[in-house]
Amino acid sequence: MELSYCEDIDQGFGDADIIYTPYVQFDATMMAPFSGNSINQVLIGMKSSATNVTIYIKNAPRDANPLYRQTVADGLVEGWNVITLDTPFEIPEGKNIAIGCRFRSAEKGAFGYSNEKISLADQILINQSSQWTSCGGSLCIKALIEGENMPQHQLAIGSLPNQRTVPDADSLSFTTTVRNMGVQEVENYSLLWHVDGGETQSITFDHSIPVNGRDTFELRIPAIYDFGTHTLSISISTVNGLSDEYPADNTATCSFTVPDERFARRVICEEYSGFWCGFCPRGMVGMELMKEAHPDRFIAIAVHGGDALEVPSDSAYTYAPLISRFSGAPSCAIGRRLQGDPFYDIATLYQLESSTENHIAYRLTAEWNDDASTIDCHATIFSDQDLTNANLNAAFVLVEDSITGHGYYQTNYYSSSSQNYSGPFYGWEDKAYITIDVTFMDIARGCYPSFEGTTLFEGDMTAMQEYTFDYSLPLPPTVLDKRQLHVVGIVIDTRTGFIQNGMNVWPNGEIPAAIEQINADRTLSAAPLRLYDLGGRLLTKSAAGQLFIRSNK
Repeated sequence: MELSYCEDIDQGFGDADIIYTPYVQFDATMMAPFSGNSINQVLIGMKSSATNVTIYIKNAPRDANPLYRQTVADGLVEGWNVITLDTPFEIPEGKNIAIGCRFRSAEKGAFGYSNEKISLADQILINQSSQWTSCGGSLCIKALIEGENMPQHQLAIGSLPNQRTVPDADSLSFTTTVRNMGVQEVENYSLLWHVDGGETQSITFDHSIPVNGRDTFELRIPAIYDFGTHTLSISISTVNGLSDEYPADNTATCSFTVPDERFARRVICEEYSGFWCGFCPRGMVGMELMKEAHPDRFIAIAVHGGDALEVPSDSAYTYAPLISRFSGAPSCAIGRRLQGDPFYDIATLYQLESSTENHIAYRLTAEWNDDASTIDCHATIFSDQDLTNANLNAAFVLVEDSITGHGYYQTNYYSSSSQNYSGPFYGWEDKAYITIDVTFMDIARGCYPSFEGTTLFEGDMTAMQEYTFDYSLPLPPTVLDKRQLHVVGIVIDTRTGFIQNGMNVWPNGEIPAAIEQINADRTLSAAPLRLYDLGGRLLTKSAAGQLFIRSNK
């Protein structure tokens, strides 16, 4: 039976002409099934030859006195070296065992190690300075164990990390390893598991595991547990249909926390886009796919720049501070914390943000005022724990859906007529290179009262005590259809600028003239003059030879 952490000699450690003593340690739990048997041989993996070689066996690498010591007169050569012990070392009961090898090499990188990092297999003494270091992998030292009482069918289970679940998950996933510590190859094994001491259930894996090999398994359980912290226990039941011979290393436990639904983090995605951006259709697709996949958790806000849908940069409610963060489009900011591509990166960014621990619950209601000229917002926040020196701002993003026509278009590199065409893309291949066959959704009309928001709460926050904030949201002249307006309320941590939580709501109440465009009664003389080129880009100044057309459309 070989006991080791290293499978292959991937790399070499050490400087030339320096004496080192690398150690691997097998803890008492790992050694317990072999108690009373003996270590007969030690195997050392080398990348090049070494001299001045001595083998040590201790209870711990830093013990002053070894339990066993043997000089290797012939030294070591490249590859695996088998050193037979002059006296077999009997494995004591309930003790850790550390095996080391002092050596010197005329070449750099002589001592072998594998790339997988295991801390118990990575302890190296620099003899001249009596300092300890590591190689960053698993040292190539193996112990060959023989005896009359070797375990036949024996698995050891690895550790289970604690975790916090995602609120809208359908199932919970737990992954760890089992290691074959017996002298028979494993063909299958069964596990028993339960949560909080409840009903025990079983699962069997038909996986082949060689002697001293490891297998990784995943246990998925239904996400049916109430909010709070729960304990999962997994135990090895049988190996090859027989009882495991050493039960002490058969069980792993962990805790998992199901967050209170009220404190689930809604993910706010602010996506940068523009008419001029040929790749931006993929951002539109990414937003729609995420809304479909996570309708209660993902909130999309499309922030246009450099075109007719841009929030005016000279307004108090501008999105210019966000646009300045991006080097190009399409791009997105998740919770103003993470950035990436709104199609290729968005699912990963969502998982990272939604699984981040959150202590702020947020509710928002919105209602039209009597003449539908403003939207009255009422926000409520509370925390699940006492917070010291909380500094939170409130902001409200006015969002308009179903914008089409009005001469608006989209540059489309996914069109089959584009020189960038690379294959079908969610129907955009059937649209023109410059297409008006597009409906813009979730368009930001402004972030009020500003991008940074206004003070919501400052000071010490008492757990579960509600704090409220009211804001009357004005409608900017760019709004086309009041019926298509909704509000995204957000809570911002002023110390980081990150969004802590948010909510998307449609205003309640009657709209006196539902189909009235809010800017229909504005005269041309009252409208500010904004200049755009034929590509839809907003111009900051005119140039010779340009033709300007004034319109109230």
